[in-house]
Parts: sequence; structure tokens; C-alpha cells
Amino acid sequence: MSEKKISSLVAMNMVVGVGVYIICAASGPVIAGFFDEPKLIHVMLVLGLAPAFNSLATQFSALLKRQLRNKEVGSVEFSSIVISSVLAVLVAWLGGGVWALVSQLVFLNFFRCIFFYRKYEGRIHLSLNREGLSVFVQGGKLALSNYVCFFQLYMGQILVGKFFGAEVLGYYGKALALRALPLNYMAMIATDIVVASIAAMSVTGSERNAFYLKSVAMVGFFGCGLMGLLYPLAYEVVDILYGDQWTQVAKILQIMVFAGLIMPFVSAATWMFLGRGMAKGQLHINIVNTLISLVAYIFIWKISRDVFDFVLYESVLMAALAVTTMYWASRCCDFDFSGLIYVALVCIAAAITAALIVGWLPQSATVKADISLYHVLGVISVYGLIYSLVCVTLLRDLRDFIFERLKLK
Repeated sequence: MSEKKISSLVAMNMVVGVGVYIICAASGPVIAGFFDEPKLIHVMLVLGLAPAFNSLATQFSALLKRQLRNKEVGSVEFSSIVISSVLAVLVAWLGGGVWALVSQLVFLNFFRCIFFYRKYEGRIHLSLNREGLSVFVQGGKLALSNYVCFFQLYMGQILVGKFFGAEVLGYYGKALALRALPLNYMAMIATDIVVASIAAMSVTGSERNAFYLKSVAMVGFFGCGLMGLLYPLAYEVVDILYGDQWTQVAKILQIMVFAGLIMPFVSAATWMFLGRGMAKGQLHINIVNTLISLVAYIFIWKISRDVFDFVLYESVLMAALAVTTMYWASRCCDFDFSGLIYVALVCIAAAITAALIVGWLPQSATVKADISLYHVLGVISVYGLIYSLVCVTLLRDLRDFIFERLKLK
């Protein structure tokens, strides 16, 4: 890609970043009125800087990924997380309260922007041209697709905060964070590698499909395994990370885990959209899913007696939307939907089976008890053994991959 085109894309991203900041700042009074919390006006003024900085970092990050410089991408992401977290802790220690959370997001995207720019080896001359505009429009479909997903992804938190209160929102938010813990960074790394590989492939559809299913099997195996382990160890994990005053988080987390089991495969479905350049197809399914979510969430809110009912019904909705996304991705990108479903069903069934069996063991985490290292290690060992045996026995793609690795060694 020429420096002229890169400079044009950077300039367009700057315009988008400024636009997003203006929207965030202008929406402050509306959001503050919705939650009846005046402080949110000032929070939105500062928080809007996070997506603005992220917009500036996007092009430089994309160039590194395009060049398969994944190690450098990882170092930038890791460094930004560490520095921003340390600064956020400092703000909290100084009595900053909510500003610690706000500052973490702003600092994270600020340092990503700086570090990714320093990795760029060319020169930037800000200008706009048609060559860059055509690329920007294509990438803009992906960006628009992500913005469309906003209500689909965050409607649950909005409704819980509005109708169940700040305390329950705290439980709900922490449970969401713990559910995402096993997948976030693994999915991020896998997406960068697999998408770049699919985009660079000059092979037949069957060869691409074989590579894709092996990748799905590996990510699904580890993702579902780690996610399912959160069920029997929910109380221990919450107690270790947050303290015993957050017991309600464990109850919510155990419900969320079951919907979370399908999340690795939703991430895998997006690989094909990105790798095959099917941004339009991804935008279409996100619009449909978001519209369904808006209607479904209103219905869920009306029939939910408490947050536990809400999370249960929300989990059913998330699973349904995930299957819809996977099916649409297979239609748009021409890959084997039945193979993807088979891998997903095996991993999910193995995780549920192992989690329930371990959950019935004596001194299970489903009953609050003092944390015992031997109990935790026992749960992990028994769960891992059952889960691995089921998956490796039934997943041919995973088994073949392991055998190939052994032969290479």
C-alpha cells in the first residue's frame, strides 16, 4: 500500500475520530438524564477521547497485521494495557473514583495510538484522495457493522443499570468481565492470525475449509474448556479476585457460562467475513441481529422478576443470535456450516458434561465453602480429564492437528 493511500486513510480516520468524540460529548446530557446521574455529562466528555484515539490507531494497527507482524502487535497491546492499568490504579489510589475506570480506557487507546504510530516506518502527509476513499468505504462497512452492534452487545447492561439499580449492575458487570476473561485475548490473537492467513491463501475452497475447521477446533477446544471451568469454580474465582462480599456475582456468572460456551464459534464465524472481505454480509447480519435484540430485550425486561431471570433469558437470546450469525457467515463465505456446528456441539456438550459432573462432587463450588487449594486442583484435574477425553475422541479435526504436530516434532 502506497504512502499516499495510507496518509489519506489516516486523515479520514482522524475525521471519524473527531466525529465520534462530538457524538459522545453531545450524548452526555441524554445519557445522564436516562440514568438520572448528572456526573455522566462530564464522564462522557472525557470518555469520548477513547474511541477518538482508537480511530487514529486503527490504520497503523491494520498495517502491522497485514504484514503479519503479530509479535509487534502483541507487544503494543500488552504494553498499553499494563501502562494504562497502572495509571488507573494510581488515579483510584488518589481517590479518583469512577475516573479511574474512565482514565484506564482513555490511556489505553492513547498509548495504543502512540505505540502503533511509532511502529510505522513510512511518513504521513495528511491528504484526501479517491484512492484512499475507496479503501476507506470498504473498511467503513466493518466499522459501521461494529457500531450497529452497540445495542446488541450493551443493551443488557443498559437495562440492568436502569431498572435493577447500580448495585445489581455492579454484580452483572463483574460477571460479564469474568465470562469474557477466558476468551478475550485468545480470540484477539487467533483472529489476527487466522484472518491474515485466510486472506493470504491462494488455495481451493476445500483446502481453505479444512484449514478453517482445524483452526475452529483448536480455538473451540481451549475456549469452551476454559469457559466451562468457570461453572464449578465460580465461587472460588469470585472470592479470589473480588472477595466474599461479591458472592452474587458467582450466581450470575454460572448462568452466563452456558451462553458463553458458544462465543468462541461466533468469533470464528467473523474470521471468514474478515478474511474473505465480506464486510457487506457482516453488516447485514449485524443489522438483523441488533433489531431482533432491541425487541427481545424489551420482552425480556418485562417478564424478568429479578436479574437472575434476566440473565437466563438473555443467555437464550445470545445463543440464538450466535447460531444465526454462524449460519449467515457460512452462506456468505461458502464454508461448511455443518462442520462448524459439529465442532461447536462437541465442545459445548463436553464442557457442560464435565462441568455438571464436577459440580456434583463433594465440596463443590456450587455450595459456598472455604477455598481449598486441593479442591481447586481436583476440580481442574477431573474437569480437564473428562473434557479432553470427550473432545479429542470426537473431534477429528483436533485429533488430526495434534497428530500432525507430533509428526513435525
